[in-house]
Amino acid sequence: MGIQYADVKNLVQHFRPKSEGKLVITLGRLSVALHNNEIALLKKLFIGDKVAIDYLESYQWGDYSERFFKDLFKCSEVDSLDFSAYQDATIIHDLQKPISKTLYGKYDLVYDGGTLEHIFNFPIAIANTIHLARIDGLVYTSSPSNNLSGHGFYQFSPELMFRVMNHDNGMEVIMNRIGVARFPSTERTSRHLVYDVVDPDSVNCRVGLLSSRPVYMMVISRKINEVELFTQPILQSDYVKTWDNGFAKPAIKSVMRSTAKRIFDRLPTMLRRYIIGCYEIYIYSRFNRQFYRRVW
Repeated sequence: MGIQYADVKNLVQHFRPKSEGKLVITLGRLSVALHNNEIALLKKLFIGDKVAIDYLESYQWGDYSERFFKDLFKCSEVDSLDFSAYQDATIIHDLQKPISKTLYGKYDLVYDGGTLEHIFNFPIAIANTIHLARIDGLVYTSSPSNNLSGHGFYQFSPELMFRVMNHDNGMEVIMNRIGVARFPSTERTSRHLVYDVVDPDSVNCRVGLLSSRPVYMMVISRKINEVELFTQPILQSDYVKTWDNGFAKPAIKSVMRSTAKRIFDRLPTMLRRYIIGCYEIYIYSRFNRQFYRRVW
């Protein structure tokens, strides 16, 4: 997946204001995938920055990310960590094993552009990712979310990242977005639709997604404290609400009020099931504004 146009815009919004002189590490040695029309848009975004414009004018498809971070974001150092040396990463390490404590808190930005889903032992891998970040540093993850089965071992949901990157683990989510691509190689096309995603805990129900296209999830989390990770269990928020309240309220019932509910209850069983099914398709779609808000 690497670094795509949506990732650049997210970094400009959340990282660039304080990126000068910062230290970056990428999981894997990442390539940058930008289309000609996206290059043109970025030139407008970086207007007046000669170094950034020079980079964009000399950019070649698939360039590695070192110049990207140094020229566009003025970062001072860009390391890469990989299982294998085949792409000349600066640090060779199996993320399924704990990293050296000498790397704890070293980096201002830890960037995963599609590595975590390929690592079987995800809890250790994500713990390593968090440990690499310094206090007030950012962790950026871009991962398969829907219709990308087989890309790696896993596809990730917003629920997972909201629950992992929480205060118990010294983190807070400052952005959770999905990008809707056209092909399984998400970088092959431009003009991805991007949506902010709500925290399921804040709406008291599951935030699901049905889609006809591949969807990837981009999350930026800030490190607020260095703590021992996962001392508290990672629990799905709707189950926690059920256990606390003694029962669960299906989302379908939240929109039914008084007269409408009475009419609905009098419908034939098969028709009620069909209506509920259609409504579930809607609430699990990106057009549900309670869950998804279009960004661009």
